[in-house]
Amino acid sequence: MINLNQVRCEMNRDVPENYIKELAQSIGNEGVLCPLLLREIEQDANGFCYEVLDGRCRCNALMLLKRYEIDENDYRILDSNDPELISFITNTVRQNLSLIEEISHLAALRERYSPAELAAFLGRTEKYIRIRLQLRNLIKKFSDALNEDTFPAVKIGHYEVISKYPASVQEQIFTSWRLQQPGSISNFETNLAMDYSHLLVNATFDIKECEKCLERTGADPYLFEEMKDKKQDRCLNPKCYELRRVASIKNELTEIKKEKLPITPITANWRELPTGLGKVDCLKRNEYDIVETDIPKDQANAYVVDGDGAGTYCRIAVKNGAGKAELPKPKTMAEKREELNKKRIKLALEKLSGYLEDEKHLPPRPSLEMLLTLAVLNGIDSYDTELDEGIENRNNYSIDEVMSATWKALVSDFSGRVEPATYKVNDAEELAAALEVCDICGIDWQKFVQEAAAELPEPKGWSEKATAETPAAGAKPEAKKTKKAKAAK
Repeated sequence: MINLNQVRCEMNRDVPENYIKELAQSIGNEGVLCPLLLREIEQDANGFCYEVLDGRCRCNALMLLKRYEIDENDYRILDSNDPELISFITNTVRQNLSLIEEISHLAALRERYSPAELAAFLGRTEKYIRIRLQLRNLIKKFSDALNEDTFPAVKIGHYEVISKYPASVQEQIFTSWRLQQPGSISNFETNLAMDYSHLLVNATFDIKECEKCLERTGADPYLFEEMKDKKQDRCLNPKCYELRRVASIKNELTEIKKEKLPITPITANWRELPTGLGKVDCLKRNEYDIVETDIPKDQANAYVVDGDGAGTYCRIAVKNGAGKAELPKPKTMAEKREELNKKRIKLALEKLSGYLEDEKHLPPRPSLEMLLTLAVLNGIDSYDTELDEGIENRNNYSIDEVMSATWKALVSDFSGRVEPATYKVNDAEELAAALEVCDICGIDWQKFVQEAAAELPEPKGWSEKATAETPAAGAKPEAKKTKKAKAAK
């Protein structure tokens, strides 16, 4: 509270006496509608500690009413000699500025003052200043619409919400139906968040880099005060989010294929898959039923590549021709062990293929008889060219050189045939051929099998489960209970 006897008020223009009387009467009835703008000064000989920067007529009207003690709501002290700031505050208090003019002045003053300082000068909150400054982020279409009142139902609060989004998103909002029926500001903000932003905690990719990005709600807590919690942090750039999401899903699909997991890609959308995923053979939405969502990888039989839950693992029941869902039957321990053994053989063949591709591991060239045996084993037709060329050019190449070239070609062909992309573990002929080549070339096949078994060990508890599944000697299988027996219980 300040006493007007401490305030120096020197009129800077002539004002009719009746005007001061009328103003005093108005203040007596309605109070001080526009606070006085004061500046603190060194106390002079008259005892003045303040001087009036704006509101001299109001100050004289209060003295006429003998209301010397004025409440803190009726004045504002400005600690600055900046004429531009004083002019801006004066016009703001008098409500002489349009919204665009206010934003323009704030932007100019922002180069010299922080939002907190401007808030203190204007008697506003820092959030108010920041949101007003954020309106500069509006694209020209929206800036013009605000000036020309193109969308009558869209208020300043709606424009403040729109200004929080990047230009690319604002372009989309401008053509949306929401501008015709925006509804309340809170609902409008919620709807835009659902349409054009993504919760980062639900991202399928590492969001560590996102913490440095400014296009998220957590980058400026004053603009998104209701989303200060990190769990509510949302990405405001849907294009960037989608690119990173698709890339992470594509990488995960590669890992699933590489690990040869029995996991089926599925889509939860009816639309086409994002082009960035490439060609993905997946079940469509009407071909399965969800049994369990968002579960660990080792418990899943499906991976969602698009739509709700994209980037998560789940369990599904595939529908049959009649449209009924069929749950996959749980595998017995014998079936699991057979599956594991196939994986081990596959891995052993991959190791053998890599071993043969390295020339330093190439076994010594076998005899001519062995070469012919290998050629027949791999298909002699594919080597007609090499053999014919060697015979036709026998004057240029020795028999040893021809045999060495043929040997390398045979080994190369064999290693290619057991590559993961072409070899089938249930193909007995290919496996038999691999074993025969190892036998002829003196390669220890069991070494690769043992290495594969070490890399793919049996999970803990399999032995106990297998024992539990095996009925004791002489034990009779438990008879199925009939409906009558159940009812009797």
